[in-house]
Amino acid sequence: MKNIILALSLLTTFTGYSFNEQTLRTKIANGNDDVEVYGTSKNFQSTNLKLGGYDGGRVYVALRFQNITIPAFSKISKAYIQFSTKEAKDKKASITIKCQVGNALSYSVSENILSRTYSNTVNWNAPAWKKANERGNDQRTPDLSALISAAIAANWQSGNALSFTLQGNANEVNVINAASYECASNHATAPELVIEYTPALPISKTSIANGNDDIEVYPTYKYFESVDLELGGYDAARVYVALRFQNIKVPANATITKAYIQFTTKVAKDKKATISIKCQKGNAAAYGTTENLQSRPYSSTISWSPPAWKKTNERGNDQRTPDLSALVKATMASGWQSGNALSFILQGNANEVDVINAASYESLANHSTAPELVIEYTIPADLCANDNTKPIFANCPANINLTTTGTTAVATWNTPTVSDNCTANITPSVSSTPTTGLGKGSNFPIGTTTVTYTAKDAKGNTATCSFAVKVTKTDPCATDIVKPIFANCPTN
Repeated sequence: MKNIILALSLLTTFTGYSFNEQTLRTKIANGNDDVEVYGTSKNFQSTNLKLGGYDGGRVYVALRFQNITIPAFSKISKAYIQFSTKEAKDKKASITIKCQVGNALSYSVSENILSRTYSNTVNWNAPAWKKANERGNDQRTPDLSALISAAIAANWQSGNALSFTLQGNANEVNVINAASYECASNHATAPELVIEYTPALPISKTSIANGNDDIEVYPTYKYFESVDLELGGYDAARVYVALRFQNIKVPANATITKAYIQFTTKVAKDKKATISIKCQKGNAAAYGTTENLQSRPYSSTISWSPPAWKKTNERGNDQRTPDLSALVKATMASGWQSGNALSFILQGNANEVDVINAASYESLANHSTAPELVIEYTIPADLCANDNTKPIFANCPANINLTTTGTTAVATWNTPTVSDNCTANITPSVSSTPTTGLGKGSNFPIGTTTVTYTAKDAKGNTATCSFAVKVTKTDPCATDIVKPIFANCPTN
């Protein structure tokens, strides 16, 4: 396990400890993930991908790469898509590449893939591919790291999918031809996404978020706008300082190893202080103007005896509280969740109000000297490194019985859902036997067809969901007992 420092300050940024660069290679996983789009139709079974032709949304190629397991906060240094030549041609191509923002869902038959949300574009001026079965630099896109970094910056998680569109501007459909998933039975020439990245552990900084979160409390009122925080004076609940830190994102499985509040000297003085610190249990609501903050539930206290702060604008060890990890642990064990707030009370025992003076949120216009909560913690080793738990299907359809007077019947059902202990967003594949290629909404022949959904997690654990579609031919006249009916029978 690695130590991670979570420093909570005004603007949230992420840096981290760097490790050796790694390379992730992910090929197209099935034939539904590399498609050619022609106007309103999509070709999911093409053995080649026609790149570079017809701009304006009329012809383009869409590629979806599943289960991209890049750790959060990693720095992507280089990325590209590697193709193989399917057919040799003496034509160059100009191609615009886009990457979908967020997790890329499976392509549907009727959707307009271009209407999805994308990041910026990268232009690729591909040379002519003059030799079949080439898989080298000429068949490689330019660097796509900027596109991917933007795509995974919001609502994307490790294990999600990435989707790209490649749109050309030539005046013909067939400019350069790349091999697709279906091109070879072993899929060795399928498009492959290559990402070079350096894993990094997060350092998140967030401080007091507004002037209502660091207050001085006096016997009959609360001071929300003070430019300094007077610490160490007047015990017995008559004068104290309350600090509330919002949106603290410590993982649920983290182990807190150290925690402290970092202050900055506002006014230099030659006075020492003795201060008791306690932390509210659970999620800390905003401070009310009339409430008694001391009546909130707190964990035990920790004593702090800081030395005199003799120099202004000091922000070092002397302005740092002792380790508060025991208080934070007690709070997080009492119904607290990642993203909640933490509230502290600092109460002195000197016989005067103004003992040591710390800068508040209002002290500077840029709030850079505001109090800051720092939490150091560790994350357990990958709990899924040795995962051998299969995915779980929910809502697996029951057997379906249909009748028809013709030769086929349309079968439909609710698609089963998949969950897994480690891998998110698993999209199951579907197969049918003895007649292949049938799925929801297909015309099923007379007889019994077995439909099977297969789900595989990141570690290769596989689960299936199977049901039978039975179609029976019926003859509506087989048991006919209805007499013919005369119309317009003549009169005598």
